[in-house]
Amino acid sequence: MATSTTICGPCSERYTTKPSAYWCSDCQEAICDDCQEHHRVFKATRSHELIPIDKYKSLPSFITDIQQSCTNHNEKYQQYCVAHALPICFKCIKEHQKCNVIPLDEVTNNAKTSGQLQDLETRLVDLLQNIDRIKKDRQANLENREPKEKKFISLTGRPWGITRDHDSLFVCVEGRGIYKVNTADYTTSKVISNNLPWFSYLFIFANNIYYSDCSNHRVVCCDHNGSRVWTFADTSALLLPRGITVDNDGHVFVVGEESSNVVIISNDGKHHRQILTDKDGLRRRSAIFFDKQTRKLLVANRYETAFLYNVT
Repeated sequence: MATSTTICGPCSERYTTKPSAYWCSDCQEAICDDCQEHHRVFKATRSHELIPIDKYKSLPSFITDIQQSCTNHNEKYQQYCVAHALPICFKCIKEHQKCNVIPLDEVTNNAKTSGQLQDLETRLVDLLQNIDRIKKDRQANLENREPKEKKFISLTGRPWGITRDHDSLFVCVEGRGIYKVNTADYTTSKVISNNLPWFSYLFIFANNIYYSDCSNHRVVCCDHNGSRVWTFADTSALLLPRGITVDNDGHVFVVGEESSNVVIISNDGKHHRQILTDKDGLRRRSAIFFDKQTRKLLVANRYETAFLYNVT
């Protein structure tokens, strides 16, 4: 701040101390109630804008520290140099004779009505509304936070692989098949009836269910009604399939624990390619996951180690 904001500047020049009530941004000076009446009447200052001193003090420093007068000539900025994009006083004009100089009022008035400023104001209003909504939601969550009862889901056998699809869970149940669990009311229904072995895993993609059947060394694709779409079984390429995942294009990645490899199967189940083997450092692979957003493939050994790959 240029001068004291607590006492009146004009009064202090007359060796009188009075508390300030207003701030004049043109004079860069605090004034009291008595002086503000004269300030609004005098011809030289009647156009000055006065703001309550409390409101001025609440402004952030990056606003109050804005220089209103020329540091070289100690005169008020009244012109604007377009070429150098800076405000200047009348004495500075000599140094900017070859520049495009316009009245500072034109720049400030245009800035106040510019589309960019209006867009910024709209964005700020939206931001404040979002912050207010977040605060209210957080408060509501804190008020409504109560201990919830744990839900236990009864299945007809030992569960193994599990995955989520929207509001439902799909679970491989040993010796029974694949069950669907509604997370809203926790009801269960059998989707696929099959004598699934232990260590069966599954994945849901584009209304299809993909699961591994290690006893028969195969990967099966079914629709949501349980009707089989295709089956992949090639013991020369895949033995004891375990973890299974699907990429953005419907290509299936599956780990073979006994064959110590990762095989990618085409979305129609007709073609396959081995992309990782035991030479890549993986042993007894068990789990696999494809991140569709980052296109990264995570492959985990049955014990201790896991590897992350970029898929191109």
